[in-house]
Amino acid sequence: MVTLKSHTWRRERVGIPLACATAVAAIALLTTGVQAATPGAIIVVQLKNDLSQFRQQAVTDASVKRSLNALAQSIPDIGSSFKRSARQNELKASYGIERSFTVDVSTKTPAQRNQIQQHYLQNALVLSADINDVSDVPATDVGHTVKARLGARASAELEARYKAGPIPEAGYVLGGINANAVSAMPGGKGDYARVVIASNNYWNRSHESLPSVAFSPIRGPQRLSCSTYYDVGNNATAAAGIIAGKNNGVGVAGIVPNAQLAAAPATFGGLYDEIYDLGLKSGDVVVLDAHFSNTTTRFGDHTTYPGDVCPKANPTDKYSTTCQLPSVAYESTQRRIEILTEVMGVHVVLSTSGGVDNGQHPASPMNLDAPDFNGLFDPDRNDDGAIYVAGIDPKTGASLGSNYGRRVDLATWATDIAYPSYHPGGGHNTYSRYDKDDVLNYPFAAYIAAGAVAQVQSVAFAKGLGPVPPKLMRRLLVETGHDIPGHDANQPVGKQPDVKAAVDKMLTEYARGFPPEPEPPFRIKRVVGFDAPYYGRDWEYRPITNPANALGVTYRWNNVEEPLIAAGPTAADGTRRLGVDWSDGLKARNQTITLTARDSRGATDTWTRQLSVPPIVWRYNGEWNVPDELSLGQSVTLSGKLMAPLATGHKVYYYWKAPALFHGIKEGVALMPNSYSLPLTVPASIEPGTAVNIQFLATDAPFLASTQFARTQPGMLLSKTVTIKQGAGSGPSGTLTGPSSVQGGSHYLFKVDNAQDPAASTLTYRWMLPTGFADPGNNPTAMGFAPGLTETAMVPVKVEITNAQGQSVVLSQDVTLAANLPSGEIQGPSPIVMNSGETRVIVVKATVPGGGIPGYRWSVPQGFTSTGATTDTLTLTAPTTEQPMTAVVSVIVSAGSTNQVILSRNLTVQPSASGPGAGACGAPWNPSTAYPTPGVVVSYGGINYAVAHWTQGQQPDQNFVLSGSAKPWRQVGPCSP
Repeated sequence: MVTLKSHTWRRERVGIPLACATAVAAIALLTTGVQAATPGAIIVVQLKNDLSQFRQQAVTDASVKRSLNALAQSIPDIGSSFKRSARQNELKASYGIERSFTVDVSTKTPAQRNQIQQHYLQNALVLSADINDVSDVPATDVGHTVKARLGARASAELEARYKAGPIPEAGYVLGGINANAVSAMPGGKGDYARVVIASNNYWNRSHESLPSVAFSPIRGPQRLSCSTYYDVGNNATAAAGIIAGKNNGVGVAGIVPNAQLAAAPATFGGLYDEIYDLGLKSGDVVVLDAHFSNTTTRFGDHTTYPGDVCPKANPTDKYSTTCQLPSVAYESTQRRIEILTEVMGVHVVLSTSGGVDNGQHPASPMNLDAPDFNGLFDPDRNDDGAIYVAGIDPKTGASLGSNYGRRVDLATWATDIAYPSYHPGGGHNTYSRYDKDDVLNYPFAAYIAAGAVAQVQSVAFAKGLGPVPPKLMRRLLVETGHDIPGHDANQPVGKQPDVKAAVDKMLTEYARGFPPEPEPPFRIKRVVGFDAPYYGRDWEYRPITNPANALGVTYRWNNVEEPLIAAGPTAADGTRRLGVDWSDGLKARNQTITLTARDSRGATDTWTRQLSVPPIVWRYNGEWNVPDELSLGQSVTLSGKLMAPLATGHKVYYYWKAPALFHGIKEGVALMPNSYSLPLTVPASIEPGTAVNIQFLATDAPFLASTQFARTQPGMLLSKTVTIKQGAGSGPSGTLTGPSSVQGGSHYLFKVDNAQDPAASTLTYRWMLPTGFADPGNNPTAMGFAPGLTETAMVPVKVEITNAQGQSVVLSQDVTLAANLPSGEIQGPSPIVMNSGETRVIVVKATVPGGGIPGYRWSVPQGFTSTGATTDTLTLTAPTTEQPMTAVVSVIVSAGSTNQVILSRNLTVQPSASGPGAGACGAPWNPSTAYPTPGVVVSYGGINYAVAHWTQGQQPDQNFVLSGSAKPWRQVGPCSP
């Protein structure tokens, strides 16, 4: 079993090292001094374009050829592509396979792995290179051994009940696949069937019950990667026995005992290219052993599964280790399956996978219909033609840990199964049984379903019908299958196949042959590309449409909005390269992009994806001098500075960007607290009315270069759209300058600089300031002290400049008004009603800007007595009165010596007849009563207590404080009945 542990894993196949001990040997700096490293590390290399495109460019571009040759020497899959036929390369390119490659670096030290990664990143053809950790756990036989030829008990233990009829035997709720009913028919024993077992091992060809010769030579033993050795193993041995075990009177007879077998290597990364070298033909069957498909990361990007898709066993766990995806979650595997089913007419059977017991952690099945998978398992949109099989406990009908969803086609036995087994050194007549309730330790269900497919196909060949189209085969088995008894319809796992019913339907409805597969409706099957964009990395989205031969397809991308930018036009095949612009903020922005495709017949389809774009800078503010309008030919100086608590003389790095005004990025350095200025002249070639976005970026350290991961650094970003106007005669102009942030109660100064009028007339000024700011009148300067503020808000500061001819311009600047006053309220009802002589606890809740500690000073009405006058909790005793009276209690909440607010609450005192008077006991405390309201007084043991916070059953004399609310009760004082 292979379990991925890095949250940056991208699912692609693992390259076969040219020499495991010196993987990536072409990198000369690492060919000596190799030390043993912790096993289980790979580098995932993503190319900027398909390998096929680079191969074409290399014919005429020497630099591309050099870069490609360098990759071919160190990435085995790229090297092997030069040996493939033109047809194979064409097929792989048409399905978009050749972009991601992996290299095993398990034998390298961490330092060497980093050097290899940097080597790839320096290659001009490489988009990204990510280091990922994997762990390889050898697949072992988890069943218990059964000895053959030991009488009736052993014979019963080796019985293949899953081949029986659909009526369940005693002790079972699930019957068999009804294969025995077909075995006597022509072809029913698999005489015309060929099955390929694609796994990380191959079957024991010396086993007494298994075929000794493969219909295509097995290329093993060989090392697939430094952590995977392709050799004889238990998985493929079990699969061979279930599918094609000999009917020789001992051991386990397979579903199609006369079928021919072959093997192809596959690991947790997907199918290998050797699958194309087996001489496959239409009607052959490939069963993809899902034992290698364990994963802990989300499909298609660099983040872990969210909890609603694959729950962590414990909330504190870093990874979720109990989930598996079907092997088609690896992008390249799905492409290869589509080639097999859609182009070659080969049946592909695979397990849905699911939860895996991990120590004390239970299995966690996943819903393949979850939105998180972005339609990967949508049977209507993204059908790859394979048959997906879930595992069932035949004694209970439970799917246990199997993944579920609409894409699951079949479900059958995955436990209570006997099979030939392989034990190194254990001889060639070993058998085992698996009876556990974890159905996913072995993908037995997929093996059984593959045998059913092979049996139906063999009968079709025997009857002269030819190869069954893969999707028709799937439809036959689903439509004639049986519901799983007692299974939850909200977690669909498909049907139990009935081979006899499928054969009968096939011979009845298709006696004259099989019609061609109907052309699927035009749609976007999926879009290849990243889910985690960030600044400094361009990436492509490439749509895969269905049918593949659709004509005249046009594509339109929408909602590519800030901070996303288009890095080029949409290609004829719909490929769109995107990038990320400068952005700021405390968290990532969610952007939803849309692709609409339309074919020559007018059929359309739309695809959407939500992206999370991290900001480039955060934390600080700034101020700048940028006018709202600029005139053609105008010479102007743009300036600004970072507002941050940095030491005087600290070096700040500044970057300006303004398309149309100048090309690229203007950058420079200034020392705190100085501004950075950029003089420029507005080009006269710009069309009047053009809107130009000016951006000003500052960082407190050199700007981070693009890396393999998004990183946000301290800094600020200011952005403004400036309108380009005609030159002289266009009206007044000027620049509004001032701080970008003003704290309440502090001094402010806004002014108009460089005020100009082509007509040389007198200018007038009209200011539009936030509420509470002083009106400066007709003055180019506005200054004063901001009002006290309890809340922070963003507001505009505007000034209108008008000349004698009535022409005007409005300059504006957004300003953050920062709170300086504390805020809060006195808790409880208004008014607060008290009884004559009653003691009540009054609480004020307050906060101060910046998270400081507020100060309190209570004012108590005449006649009242109190304690806690400088705390947030006032214990107030009303005077004795025979007449109703009203009063006001207030508190000054301060944040420093001058920043303070007054909070007040009306009081009403009822005469003594309405409640306990001075010294009178409140209602006796009741342990079963809930006391939710602070201030309510109860008595216990001759003492009054006031509720501090919600309480029930907590005895007052054991749970009180004299002030504050650390415990549920506050002691008021002695009382008398």
